[in-house]
Amino acid sequence: MDLPDPDVIVQVQKTITPPGTTTPIAVTVDELRPPAQPWSAWIQLTGQLVAITALRQADGRIALFGINSGLNLYRCQQAKAQALTVADWTPWVQIDAGYPFTEMAPIIGPLGGTNLFAMTQQGQVLHTKQLPAGSDTWTAWATPGYSRVPKYTLCAGIQGDGDMLLVASDQQHVHSFNAQYDAATQNWSGWRDFNASGANTRLSLDYNADGRLALFSMMIQNDGTNGLWTINQMAMDSSEWEWTWTALATSNLKQITVVRDLTPPV
Repeated sequence: MDLPDPDVIVQVQKTITPPGTTTPIAVTVDELRPPAQPWSAWIQLTGQLVAITALRQADGRIALFGINSGLNLYRCQQAKAQALTVADWTPWVQIDAGYPFTEMAPIIGPLGGTNLFAMTQQGQVLHTKQLPAGSDTWTAWATPGYSRVPKYTLCAGIQGDGDMLLVASDQQHVHSFNAQYDAATQNWSGWRDFNASGANTRLSLDYNADGRLALFSMMIQNDGTNGLWTINQMAMDSSEWEWTWTALATSNLKQITVVRDLTPPV
């Protein structure tokens, strides 16, 4: 873990002319300046994990979710807002309830709570969430919809109107989405096929400036590298998606990160 160092306060002398006089005087004032070392040294957190993901929760604290080599799922979070040492983080808590998990997709839901979607080794997507939001109390694992064909990859996103949406791909490379219609009653559309790929892919979601979700597919190519393609919803909160993928790169990619367009949806 590497953290940005905070700004520092330094005292500097400035010359000013007080109102009503013509004689300048020297004063000492506090001034905020960047630190000499912008980032801290690396801090090693506890835990032996093979996969990890981070999420900034509604209260501002960062939560970490991790999977170890035994496919056990764990959670820890900042114990306070400015966590600069290992002691400022909570211990890792095992939260898998005995299910072996291979992937995880945490996201902040429309009610402000952290929602965690995770894929079991058998290819089913399960869901748990904070209740109430910001607490250390979580709901029992539930399913937003059963998959007849096991899935192997998963991503979660927030639509422009605030609703959650999942996209996953199954072992036949068919992509399906599952949209939450009501967060309070946990009402979902169920998995609905809408596209496919020719090989294994990694999926990412985020919304555009116009509120439409964009799906990014990083698919492995014959040379062992990955290409990147994208499609969009036809409108905000739409169940229709573009049919033709737009190629962003056809090879030489190893990894991607999607960052949301900060322009508010219109």
